[in-house]
Amino acid sequence: MIFALALLLPIGVYGVIWARSRAGQPDGTRPSARGMAGVFFAIPALYLAWANADAAPKTQVFFIVMQWLWLPLVIQDYMAKAVTVVGLAVVTAASIAATWALLGLTIAAVVQAATVVALFGAIHILYRRYRGRDPFGMGDYPVLAVLPLTLAPAALGPWIMIASLLGLAQAWGQSRRLSGSVAMIPLLYLSWQFCVTVG
Repeated sequence: MIFALALLLPIGVYGVIWARSRAGQPDGTRPSARGMAGVFFAIPALYLAWANADAAPKTQVFFIVMQWLWLPLVIQDYMAKAVTVVGLAVVTAASIAATWALLGLTIAAVVQAATVVALFGAIHILYRRYRGRDPFGMGDYPVLAVLPLTLAPAALGPWIMIASLLGLAQAWGQSRRLSGSVAMIPLLYLSWQFCVTVG
């Protein structure tokens, strides 16, 4: 069951990409470029499904739901460096509902997520005060609130570190001086996939 749904994942990703290309989304990219982004983000998602093939049925369903919810949003942010408010709100609410229904929400997990949001909020305020611009967008906060709900406390540090390193690498590759515009949602999601896979 897990592998059948995993194999359907790229079909769903390409369906979203095709629909956006037909709708003429003004993100300045060709459909072929969107296809490459779909492959790039679908491969880690497929590995996540494979790595959790022996997990409890509810855990398997949870990871499939998360992949189907987040991949279109991740690709949209990666290609356009922006996401729709409605799409982000729907994915955030559905992710919280899936976490509560399939894995269960604990007070410790909620406190952990609130701590992450507060930490990044403090960084945001200090960075904007001293540099005069925002280090990341307001749309990143729902991601910072949802993904930590499913991470072990020991995985929080690696999750943030990996996402930050990926962001620095991308910014350096774009501008050669660590000042390029970086889409954070894909980086946070890819790092989350790695952390939940390796434990």
